[in-house]
Amino acid sequence: MPSAKHQSLVRLVTEGPGVLSAVLALVGIDVPDDLELQPGPDAVRYRGTNDYVADGTIVGHGVVGRGARKAREAFIVEAQLNPHASKSFTWPLYVVVVRHRLRCRTTLVVLTDSDSVARWA
Repeated sequence: MPSAKHQSLVRLVTEGPGVLSAVLALVGIDVPDDLELQPGPDAVRYRGTNDYVADGTIVGHGVVGRGARKAREAFIVEAQLNPHASKSFTWPLYVVVVRHRLRCRTTLVVLTDSDSVARWA
């Protein structure tokens, strides 16, 4: 069961998508102004296996081509308070499946309160 701290980090970013833009700006990643950020799918389904559930996702919708709005970028949000060996296998799966499903650029965002965990991630 995730801790209250873990859940708070995830909720802060996924329920207030503007927070994600501010967090990304801190590390030098700019989110285009014309993207409308909205919560995205949490369950990541991979053919016949168990569901893998990301902590959260945010999808940036914008105008593409002839004015149609569609997903242009997805962000998978993962709160990580301690190193966990299995994440090196599940995180790439999240990225590939969400990218395939939404047909857009997909970025993994790891939130942590620890420099050592940040370096590990």
